[in-house]
Amino acid sequence: SQFDLESKNDEIIGGEPNVVIAYYDSFEAAELAEAGTELVSPYTNVIANEQIIYGRVTKEVPQGGALPCYTIVEMALIVNALPEDSVEIEDVIECQTPVTASGSIILDTKDLEILNGQDPTIFDVQYYESLANAQSMTSAIASDAPYLYGTTATTLYVGIFNTQTQCYISSRVIDPVTGETNLNFDLIVKEGAEAITPALPYIICDNLDASDGFGIFTLISDENAPTELDAQADALASEILNGQDPSQFILTYHETFENAEDNINALPNTYLNVINPQVIYARVTNELDPLDTEVCFAIVEVILKVEQLPTVALDEEYRLCVDENGVPVEAESGSSSPPVIDTGFDPSLFTFLWTVDGSVLPTETGPSVTALVGGVYEVIITEIATG
Repeated sequence: SQFDLESKNDEIIGGEPNVVIAYYDSFEAAELAEAGTELVSPYTNVIANEQIIYGRVTKEVPQGGALPCYTIVEMALIVNALPEDSVEIEDVIECQTPVTASGSIILDTKDLEILNGQDPTIFDVQYYESLANAQSMTSAIASDAPYLYGTTATTLYVGIFNTQTQCYISSRVIDPVTGETNLNFDLIVKEGAEAITPALPYIICDNLDASDGFGIFTLISDENAPTELDAQADALASEILNGQDPSQFILTYHETFENAEDNINALPNTYLNVINPQVIYARVTNELDPLDTEVCFAIVEVILKVEQLPTVALDEEYRLCVDENGVPVEAESGSSSPPVIDTGFDPSLFTFLWTVDGSVLPTETGPSVTALVGGVYEVIITEIATG
């Protein structure tokens, strides 16, 4: 750094009259006092951080007298590092539902973020309402009392002061073209978003070939080809949004809370669960201004659950004996005739719909049926509790 060496003259001379000072980079040079070797102010140190120079203090005497008397004093040139100012300060956004148009902050709560690891017992963070005030260290804002702001962004500028070295750094213009500054942040109140946690899990029946607890969930419905699962997805969205306009409050689903918070890796419209049950995260984002990167959002958990289908074990074929008129008769040996096709399910827990060759058997509503005619028998078994 540059030093004004002459600024120390009065301190060294201490009011003594007829005294002059010249500075040198070594004791030997100060002893010799060779003309042209004096250090000239402003002087830039050549040894980093701390350099010793020497001042030759000479008492002038009238011409013709004795040789001038002098002494040599050491002086340390110390360069202290400025406080660190590379941190990008997060804006303060207060999401309100409903909007009251007024927010407040205790600015001291931003100190540790701004210091970014610098010792808060040594470094003092100061806040200002203008860049000029920050640079001149004037009219600092009281940082231990609530500071009010509203729906129009308020920009605050920051200064960092080292109480030990008295070094200070403040907001400055870092891009002369755009006027962008550093060590500043905005305060603003915005309309918030709400997300209501679903009262019940999102349950589907196992809809893949194997009844193993894995199924395809519809998360975002297809308006062009609605299905029963699309209706479930719409009902889930309606519960989460709780009356908020879906054109403004955008609903997305994510596998992790971190992805939801960062608004990345949204799940597709249809999703295959990876465990059963599984927790995913619904994010509701207020996109009143879709170009605004600082938006309000809310996140809730959603439980996905696949109900496994009942396992039905029926024989592929049953034997029915009939007489010459097609009337069922008992078998003389082997399996019984007419055969009983039995699902083995509890009728208090399940309902049954039997068909033969596609025609419904209206009187057969139990877990088994006695086959009196040949054909292809089918049964639809529905669990009462889950549907």
